[in-house]
Amino acid sequence: MSDKYPQYSNKEQEKNKPKTEEMINEIIGGERKIQALHFIAWLRENKLSPSWNSTNKWRVNYKGKVICYIYVSGCRELDEYEFGSWSIRPAYYENILGKANDESFDEWLKENTWKGVGKCRKCNNTCPPDGHSSVIYGKAFDWICGIWMKLVNPEDWEIEQVKKQILLIKESIAEMAANKI
Repeated sequence: MSDKYPQYSNKEQEKNKPKTEEMINEIIGGERKIQALHFIAWLRENKLSPSWNSTNKWRVNYKGKVICYIYVSGCRELDEYEFGSWSIRPAYYENILGKANDESFDEWLKENTWKGVGKCRKCNNTCPPDGHSSVIYGKAFDWICGIWMKLVNPEDWEIEQVKKQILLIKESIAEMAANKI
């Protein structure tokens, strides 16, 4: 597919480092496009600007820590979602659980984080022979590789939950930075 869409090749994007909005406008249509653009605008309003990371993937950092990734899918051979999809992948921060004072949010956070736990693929030589194990929001996982919530083509209510999560992560990072002083 990269022959068909040369503008989506990593080599081309590495030269141009397209803004998230450019690719959203080019690839996503309809309500998904509006939701994605509103979400990116919200990030920027909260001083969380996405920066190009790799092909159709943008990283959102705060004080040097990753808060989330934004993906625009469907234009590479390896994309796992249909053309015109987008996703938000917030990072895992244990210490935000309970900080929203909202039990339904905490349950949503746990369930969706657990669904996003990646299985170890032995992607490099640093993996232990028996994989990585971790306890994530009180639940034990074996053979894990990554802990990222994955919301593909999120609905409006899910975007509102993610916004709450991102603000809690930002607050957590700010607290960690303040405690290092």
